[in-house]
Amino acid sequence: DWSSDVCSSDLSAALFFCVPDVGQAWFWTASTTTYLLSFLFLIYGIGLLFREKISFCYGFKTVIVFFVVGNSSEPQAVLTILVLIFLFVFYLLKQRDKSTSIPIELLSLALLGMILGFSLVIFAPGTSARSAVFPTISFFEALILNYKLLYILFINKISWKFFLLTGFGLVLGSMIRPTHQAEKRKIIFVLLAITALIEIFQFIITRVISDLSAERVYLPVTMFLICFFIMISWLFFFPRLYLITFALLFCYLGCVSIVQFHFIENYSIAYDKRMEVIRKDKDTSVVVFEPLPSSGLLLSAEISADTNAFPNQHLRMAYHRKFPVLVRSE
Repeated sequence: DWSSDVCSSDLSAALFFCVPDVGQAWFWTASTTTYLLSFLFLIYGIGLLFREKISFCYGFKTVIVFFVVGNSSEPQAVLTILVLIFLFVFYLLKQRDKSTSIPIELLSLALLGMILGFSLVIFAPGTSARSAVFPTISFFEALILNYKLLYILFINKISWKFFLLTGFGLVLGSMIRPTHQAEKRKIIFVLLAITALIEIFQFIITRVISDLSAERVYLPVTMFLICFFIMISWLFFFPRLYLITFALLFCYLGCVSIVQFHFIENYSIAYDKRMEVIRKDKDTSVVVFEPLPSSGLLLSAEISADTNAFPNQHLRMAYHRKFPVLVRSE
């Protein structure tokens, strides 16, 4: 129906616009199997869990799907394992109360697949080689550093998304009508769980690299923050603000789309001209380009004034050039 279409569209827009860096996050998510495949399998796997009666083939499929999720990004894998453990304990208690029918067997199979896939990543030679590059810190040092990095993460990368997070959360949360007072009280526990999951997610990264990770890694944090604001809106229902916020978001996204079309059009034209020059060049000398215009929310494919930079080297190898290409330094 109409409300379902609006809800799914708002949730998709929230995930797209609320990540710390839209261009980098969605370029990597859409172009690499490490993020795209595991993200798609995670969504598919969540759907598999909502079934009471299971067969051998269905259970085997559940293990395989979550094996793929576990065999991907380490922070995302650990976070998914923690969420599954939380759901397993929660549903197990509900099952003891005989208040609901919960697929405990499917959660067990999902955890099995996650642990098997994650074990392959952790014990792989490449993981050990990569870990050797970063400095080693103790557990307590990582714990203290983690809170400092969380502060930097929220102040420098997420705080300026507060308006969007609040707006999308208010619109999406207002579509859910609270029915029982007891359920509203339980929401506090869920909010604390979301906060703890974000802290654990960053702690895993801190323990490995002693720093913040690339913006693309924080897509799960964005998902948790959206859930946080949806629950706040659900708990404190604001029927009047819902329509106002929906109208403001609609106007904002419309303006952003118009502005981004201008940026992306100019960028794509300049980029196509640059590629055409490279294709037609006789490769007899170094080629120097003017910097590309702003790419807006897209991840820019700009090269550097340093010919040893990775984008420059990659572009040179792609066209089998003898002489390098670079941009004019400002």
